[in-house]
Amino acid sequence: MLCPFAPTECAAGPYADVDLARHLSAEAFTEYLASRQELVEQRRAAENDLELNKVYRAPCLPRFPSLVPSPTCRATCPMCQAVQAELARLAALDERGRRMLVARKAPLV
Repeated sequence: MLCPFAPTECAAGPYADVDLARHLSAEAFTEYLASRQELVEQRRAAENDLELNKVYRAPCLPRFPSLVPSPTCRATCPMCQAVQAELARLAALDERGRRMLVARKAPLV
């Protein structure tokens, strides 16, 4: 977070999260962190949209509208590679979530 007078009247760098946490109420700091997280998610969504726009120009899309391409296409097509990478990422997230759930339900020793 920058000074409200930056950059015209103030040349100081951004405030550190530690300093903000020290001077803000817990509720205000939590709201700040949530807003910052939302900005990160919006940026990632925009980046993903740009990437998908590139991928959807892939040559196999008209031939495979159901997104089940042939093995040959999977190896060479950027869209198919992106779909496979996304499926692997989702599977890893699912496994991580499962492990966290199991750990939360485990009795404390």
